[in-house]
Amino acid sequence: ILIVLIVMINKQYPRLREEVLKKLGKWEPEEEKKEEKPSTRLNSLDTFRGLAITTMIFVNFGGGKYYFMEHAAWNGLAVADFVFPWFMFMVGLSIVLSTQSQLKRNVAKTVILKKVTIRFIKLFLIGIFLNTAVPGGVELSNWRIPGVLQRIGFTFFVCSVLEVLFIPRLTAVDSFGGGERLTVAADDNEYNECGKFLNDNPDIPEKKISNWRFGHSSNGEASCTGKSLLFHTWPQWIIMSLFTGLWCAITFAMPIPGCPTGYLGAGGLADDGQYPNCTGGAAGYIDRLIFGPNMYQHPTCKALYRTTHAYDPEGLLGCLTGIITVYSGVLAGHIIVTNKSSRGGTLIKLVVLAGITGRRRRGSKQEAA
Repeated sequence: ILIVLIVMINKQYPRLREEVLKKLGKWEPEEEKKEEKPSTRLNSLDTFRGLAITTMIFVNFGGGKYYFMEHAAWNGLAVADFVFPWFMFMVGLSIVLSTQSQLKRNVAKTVILKKVTIRFIKLFLIGIFLNTAVPGGVELSNWRIPGVLQRIGFTFFVCSVLEVLFIPRLTAVDSFGGGERLTVAADDNEYNECGKFLNDNPDIPEKKISNWRFGHSSNGEASCTGKSLLFHTWPQWIIMSLFTGLWCAITFAMPIPGCPTGYLGAGGLADDGQYPNCTGGAAGYIDRLIFGPNMYQHPTCKALYRTTHAYDPEGLLGCLTGIITVYSGVLAGHIIVTNKSSRGGTLIKLVVLAGITGRRRRGSKQEAA
């Protein structure tokens, strides 16, 4: 009812305001009104966000008792398991849009980093306080420290810092390649939307580009290739590779007392009950070592596998893979902002590449088994 009332008031407000101002003699003629700025919001992102929120609400309130609306006990993937990665992806995409918007308004990078830090602290504290909303209250001795908002805040902070430090401002310049082009303004030099250097001499009417790959679509507009997109964001790709390597090294090489190296099972009754105290492998071991009782005590796997050890799905080691998830959104944001003519083709290539990589990884695991 409140939502309906708000919508009705919002629609009627301009007419009511006009009538009141006319009676007061303060109404401005139509031609003197300032034109409203067109919306710069990304409709696809808003739609995706609405879908994710709707799914989240449905899942949190029982999911209609559908089995696929519940989280997988351990292995497997259900609809409920998509919601959190969806939000992480949207966080990454929003980072690009927000950062570029501020840089185009000439906001200093130090100011942006300050805002990012404050937002991270707010999200972390809100998450900590939300962890007290448990039946029967909570004691300080077992107050959960990790959480959903904490992970979102941390991964947002890391990817935002990388975006501010390594990606310059995108701005529009005059004709280049048959139409208005987006370029990157980095100090006194300019780069086009694919990250290729442009001659910065304003006396040269036709700016030249190097012999790096630069594609054109059927309508003559410039488009980025996968190679140029990789080159443009190479510092971030290197750091993401380091995060991935660190996660793999800890997960598959770290020795865990009483557990096989590289164990990824649920512990308890899983694996015929051979490793009852190894819930979560290295990730669970690290969290129990650092947080002790201040972590999630009732994981989804507990009911099915009768586990006795705590396991936090938003633990420390998972933050590394969470950063990768957010960066996938950052990469999508780069494609949306800088590649106006062939977004679909670039995204399809990246999806195919991810599918091939996942398939090869699965085949390697099967061979190892």
